[in-house]
Formats: sequence, structure tokens, C-alpha cells
Amino acid sequence: MKLRGAALALLLTTQCMPPIRVSTAFASRFGDNDQTRLARVLERLPRERTPRNQGLLAAVLQGDRREVAVYDIATHRPLWSQALAASGTPEIVGDALVVETGHTTQLLDLQTGASRGQVEHTGLELTGAARDGDRVVLCFSSGLAGGGRRSGRVVTLDARSGGVRWEHELSGLLGRPAALGGLAFIPWDRQSIAVLDLATGVEQARLRSTDDVLSWVFAGDGGVWYGGRGLYHLTADSASGTRQGSGLLVNPLQGVPGDPMLYQDGFLATTGTRTARDHIRFGFLPRVGEHGRAALHDDAVYLAYYRHLLAVDVGQGTVRWAQRLEEDVESLTVTARGVYVTSGTGKVRGVDPRTGAVSVVAELNAPLGAIAADFDALAAPSGGARPDGSVREQLVGLVLDADNLLVPFRGWLVGLLAM
Repeated sequence: MKLRGAALALLLTTQCMPPIRVSTAFASRFGDNDQTRLARVLERLPRERTPRNQGLLAAVLQGDRREVAVYDIATHRPLWSQALAASGTPEIVGDALVVETGHTTQLLDLQTGASRGQVEHTGLELTGAARDGDRVVLCFSSGLAGGGRRSGRVVTLDARSGGVRWEHELSGLLGRPAALGGLAFIPWDRQSIAVLDLATGVEQARLRSTDDVLSWVFAGDGGVWYGGRGLYHLTADSASGTRQGSGLLVNPLQGVPGDPMLYQDGFLATTGTRTARDHIRFGFLPRVGEHGRAALHDDAVYLAYYRHLLAVDVGQGTVRWAQRLEEDVESLTVTARGVYVTSGTGKVRGVDPRTGAVSVVAELNAPLGAIAADFDALAAPSGGARPDGSVREQLVGLVLDADNLLVPFRGWLVGLLAM
């Protein structure tokens, strides 16, 4: 009888206790830079991605009434537009569109604009979205601009129904995620990247840099790419956690006015309007180089500074061409088929990566801002107007541009000419 009473007492005590919650991700004791775990992650990554869309552009229309629109570049016409007070840049994720609208994030059908679901922000800001297969992963944070509260939240949705599959809440800042091979890659506190299984939310591996700042991550051909001022390819060497051991590719362009990162900072919340960050940016297309290290398609990095566009040889650090465009750049996209720039009036131009020749791709005739371009499978135009003269003469022509917005850049260009 005593044993039965003790057992009953233990059962009652257990039933009254709250459930014990075991974190499956972002635990403080989870091992960083574990080679075995990283190897398992790498085994799951495909070598190539198949482009899903044939040339679509999503943007926030800038006017008295803010709207979100998706354009088919081939027809130069919108697939749809609707009044949405977008507070961030839309993100194209396969056949869906993610749009931040104040205190909620909407998941919309890319072809029709119909709602598939939404997520409440719970006091946080959306830092970005990514998709692989039938899962969309969203990251939210507070404290992105400073302040005492630093917290993050990861939510994964079913891409078709918009239903929540799993989520995590944690202390610390989360950046824009990437997704590939059934895995989510989550930048965390500008130092780590947590790798979570998209089906379960369980952490599979964690990468931590010991001598660099990790500000962004994205998925592309060849796997996963990450970095800050420079570029890394996720390989077994990444487990070293160091710049040298992980094979850092250094950006040859330093000191650019406005101090842009090589890729869009994943810890800066976007806006639904035009910003200086959109006008000053780098563009590149990564490829797998020797020993799996990071390299660039055509060995080139591109710099847009308002209406000026430069192509630079990443190995030599020399300018290949310098082009003055007719309007400021709102969006810069580099694909295997060409370089594309979009202006705030909806002009889409293709630029020959070898010569800098500019051709017309589309005239959308709309006041665009906060642009997301999906041009991977877009055919590059031929012909176009090349910049005149030698490279030195092209740079001198940019220096002579009298626009007051370009004063800092003109000084930087003078330094290039002196090299």
C-alpha cells in the first residue's frame, strides 16, 4: 500500500507540473563549427538550382496610395496590383510573394495576389524570408537599430496553405534567412549561422566566425554563400571559423562612399520606399572556384552609385568599363545571362558584362520603389550602346558629372584614376 501511495503521489505531482520544454534550436550549449555536423549539411545541398520564373519583378508603387504590383517583364504589364501599405521590400519566394504590411507579414500568390496566409509580428520587425520546397521561413527581430531589447523569432509556413509549421523564439538578433536542401540558414547576432531542418525546426549545425562579421547569407548555384565585407562559400573549410581557413574572397573595391556591403545587409530591415541604400550597392554572381572556394562569374563585381555603373575585375582590381546611365539605379541584378538595372520610372535595362553596352529590356512606366527582381531565366538583350572611349576616359566622364549627389563619388573616382 505504501508503494502504491508513493507512486500515486508521484503521478499526481508529475501531472501538476508544467511540461518541460526542450529547445531544439539556438541552445547555448550547441557546438559551433562541428565538422561532422557540417559535413551532413553539405551532403544535403544540391549543386544547382532550377530557375522557377521567367522574368518577374515585384515592387511597391510610390504614390499617394501605396500599392504592391508584380510585373511580367516579357509583356511589360502587371500581372496584378493591389492597395497594400507595404512597410518593407517584397520578396519573391518561388510562386509566392512575401509582403510586410505594418504589424503583419502577408504570404500572397505570385500570379494573382490572392492571400495564402499571414503572420503577426508580435512587436518584432521582419528581416527577411526564404523558401525551399513547400516551406517558407520568415525571420523577425527587435533591436535592429539598437536599444536594450534584442530578440528574434523564426516562423516556418506551408507555402501553399500559409499555415504555421513550427517556430522558435530566442534572445539575439536574426537576419535575413536562406533556404536550400530542406534546410534553413539563419544569420544570428552577426557572428553565427544556425542551420535548421525545415521539416522539424531542429538545429543541424552551427557556423561561427571567430575573426569576421557575418551579415548575410543566401542560396544560389553551387550551394550557400555568406559573408559581410567579403564572400565565403559554405564548404567543409568553413568549420575553421576563420577568414583565411574559410577561403574569404575579398572585395577589391574599398572605401566607396556610403560604405555598402558586398551583399545586402541581412540585419537591416527594408522599407517600402526608395532609400540611398538602393542607389549605392554592389552586384555579383558567385561561382565555385578552385578547391570549392568562392569565386565570381566573369570574375567581376559591379558597383552602382546612383546613375553610375562600374564593372571591376575582382582578381586584378581594375575597372573594365564605366557607364553613365540615364536614370538612378533602384535595383541591380546579376545573372549568368547579364546584368540588369531598374530605375524608379520602371525602365529595365540589360547591360553587357563584357562591354558595358546598355539595351532596353522593358518600359513599365510606373513609379517603382522597394524592388525585388527574379531575372534568373530572363534572356539577355543583344546590341546596345557602349560607353565611349577608353576606360580612363570613361572614368573621367563620370568625374565630370556635375550632380551634387555624386560629389563624394567623384572624389573616390579621382583616387581610382590616380592608382
